[in-house]
Amino acid sequence: MRRTKQEAEQTRESILAASENLFKEKGVVDVSIEEIAEAAGFTRGAVHWHFHDKKGLLLALADRRGLPLEQLAERLKINKEIDPLDELDAVVGRVFSDMERDSTAFQLETTLANVVAVQAPDRLRAFEHNLRRAITTIFEFAEQHHRLKPEWPASIAGFACYGLMSGLVNAWLRGDAGFTLTKDVMDALRAFITAVSVPKPAGS
Repeated sequence: MRRTKQEAEQTRESILAASENLFKEKGVVDVSIEEIAEAAGFTRGAVHWHFHDKKGLLLALADRRGLPLEQLAERLKINKEIDPLDELDAVVGRVFSDMERDSTAFQLETTLANVVAVQAPDRLRAFEHNLRRAITTIFEFAEQHHRLKPEWPASIAGFACYGLMSGLVNAWLRGDAGFTLTKDVMDALRAFITAVSVPKPAGS
């Protein structure tokens, strides 16, 4: 049973990876379920079984947008030696670099945001809740490391950081925002982290 479940998850991830690559390469409209199945090495039926249709694929891809921060939150539970705020900076920086460097990634992100907002508002609320929870968890670990100022409890710092990043990223995704993710938004994030944190102990 465990192997079957693992194989199903691997199939699902392979299909998602293939669909993401094809959507970036050709655009969402011009990609068929058959092409996705062929690229992933599975049948059309397998795609339908896991996702039903193209909308299901898009929604599943949209759900993954918060994974880097959710994975960081999980990693901090295991490795107590990681500095949460340094890792937050590093993870967000990598995500922003990927989004900004690849114009096809920008176009796909915009499509995913629109699909979820219009066709699946419940999924959007769940995504926002999970992302906010992940960011707050990261700040909770920062609090445990004595890295937050007393006037910035983790719940408030996480909530404010989520609002800062989601607002600026959504503005950037609308296009012609007049600012960059890798410079301007990262500068804002780093200024926020500096404002809410205390310096790391010497030698750490």
